[in-house]
This record gives sequence, C-alpha cells and structure tokens, in this order.
Amino acid sequence: MTNNEKKKHIKEAELKDFKAKIKAKIENSNQVFITTHKNPDLDAIASALGVSLIAKKLKKKNYIIMDDSIDNINTGVLSIIDAISNDFEIITTAMYNEIKSNNDILFITDANKSNLVSCESYLQDFKSIIIIDHHNQDSKTIKTFNKFIYPGSSSASELVTAILEAFKINYGTAIANYLLAGIILDTNSFRSETSTSQTLTIVNTLLDKGANRKYADTLIDKTFATEVKVNDLIRPTSFYNYRVAICCGSNEEKISPEIIAKAADKLKEFADISCVVGRLDDNTISVSARSNGKIDVSKVMQLLGGGGDTFRGATKIKGETTDEVQKKLIKILKPSYYIEEKELKDEKD
Repeated sequence: MTNNEKKKHIKEAELKDFKAKIKAKIENSNQVFITTHKNPDLDAIASALGVSLIAKKLKKKNYIIMDDSIDNINTGVLSIIDAISNDFEIITTAMYNEIKSNNDILFITDANKSNLVSCESYLQDFKSIIIIDHHNQDSKTIKTFNKFIYPGSSSASELVTAILEAFKINYGTAIANYLLAGIILDTNSFRSETSTSQTLTIVNTLLDKGANRKYADTLIDKTFATEVKVNDLIRPTSFYNYRVAICCGSNEEKISPEIIAKAADKLKEFADISCVVGRLDDNTISVSARSNGKIDVSKVMQLLGGGGDTFRGATKIKGETTDEVQKKLIKILKPSYYIEEKELKDEKD
C-alpha cells in the first residue's frame, strides 16, 4: 500500500455504497451485535455506540458485547458505560450465548483481526460480519466481504461519524463528545500523521452537534499521577542512533495499557520509531509502538503477533518476560535501522 493509498479520503460514492450495504444487512437480520477489541479504549466504545445508533434508527434490537474485567477498562471508558447504561445494552459473551439466533449479524469496530475481538470464540456463529476499522489488514484479518477499512483515517470514530452523517442520524451532544474523545485519543490530540483535512471536517461536524473539546479531554486520562507514571516508565529508555527508542518496563511491575501507549506517544517525539514494553498481568506482556512514517510500524508488530497501522501498532505476548520481548524487538529492528553491534552489547546475554 502506497502512502497515497494510506492517506486517501473516503469517497462519497464508497460511503454511499457502504451505507446501502449495511442498511440491507441490518434490515434483513434478526438481531444486531456489536463488538470491538479487548481492553476497549475511547475510540472503541465511541464507535461501537455509533453503530448501535444506526441499528436503533433501523429499529433493530442490538447489543454491544464486551467481555473485559472492570480492572482492564480505563476510567474514561467506564464513565461512558455508566452514562449510557439506560440507553444502550452492553452484554458479555455468556449473555450473548443465551440470546443468539440463527440470523444475527455482527459489527466489529476499531479492530479487524479475530484474536483481538471480545467475542473471538463466537465469530463462526454469524453469517454476516461487518468491519469498520482504521488499522492495516493482514493474514489474521477476519474474512468478510463487508469491510469499511481505511488505514488513512484517524480513528474508527471518524469513520463511524461519517456513516452516522450519511444516515442523517440526529445523535446528541453526549455521543458527539464520545466520538470526539475517540478521535482526540487516536490522533494524540491531532499530532498524528493520520490527522487529515477529512478528520478536521468530521471534528467540525461533532462540534456543530455540541461536542465540547474540554469535556472530551476530561475522558482522557491526563492527570499528574499519569504523567509521573509515564515519565518513570520511559526514564531507562535505550536509544539506538537517532532512529530507535526502546523502553522496557520491569518484569515485576504491572502497568496499564494506557500508560504503555502514552509512553510510546511521548517517546516518538525523539525517534523515528518508539517501542514500549510492559507487563499487563501475570501472563501478558504488552508492546505499544509508534512511528513517524519512515517504517510501517504495523509490520514490526505483526512479527510479534500484533498489528496496527503505519504510525501506531501494538501486540500482546503471553508467557514471556519483558526482557525477552525487548530482545525480540531489538532483533527485528536491528536490520531495519542498522543498529551497530557495539550499541547492542548491553542487551546481549
């Protein structure tokens, strides 16, 4: 995929065709289920809520499937879930198993790979799966003809907002705020290279709907305590030439995915590519990676079982230590960035 393809805008005809396709799919279904990636962030929950509004518009019963422990959901997402609990139905996969039928469809937002979604074990139940996403596709992408995937877009929230507008759905200020927060999060406050003129057009649409930038910002964890955690995490970062920054957290300390992602964002200011490794739980290591576009960071993460887009990527690895994952990263990046042997002496066994 060329840079022009990655950055291309959604064409009006493509949006019109996709609208017609999902309208027909929803109308011909029994129930609509919506899911997103595990450990959902603001972009994930906001885009899922937007799809739910489309199903509501077409008078279809719909449910959002989330199977995550409260401990793994950040405060901004939890506050949204609390606020919308009377108007949207969020269920677990166990609950889904009790209400599923033979003619249900599934929407997946902010993810396109089977191993990332909350209802991974039940994908085979659905005759129709519709994906709305902004991450690159690869061999793990779910097989379906119903895909609205634009890696050049800033976020799933940007794509879903465009679809909501195509349906002429009169969503309120609260949903506009959530969608705006999703865009702000995934663009790192519009500093990401995926922030385009189309992104700003969508943002203006949300502001016209009553979205408030200050309120959207409150949903994103920007507390002093968070900044301290990020700074503590990146303090021992190793820089290889001016190109690569790799930060490895302690194998004994558990770190939230939000802190790991924020650390990667911060380090990207000082290198072509930044990678942050941290332990999520007793059996899982997380890696967040960022790039200035000189290398497609999703390809680096794919080699570790993850994915992403050109500028942002991530993966989760089971059963290894942070040091072991760091060494794998160094091995992957060494040939790409010509890291000299003498610069690796501290990382060798």
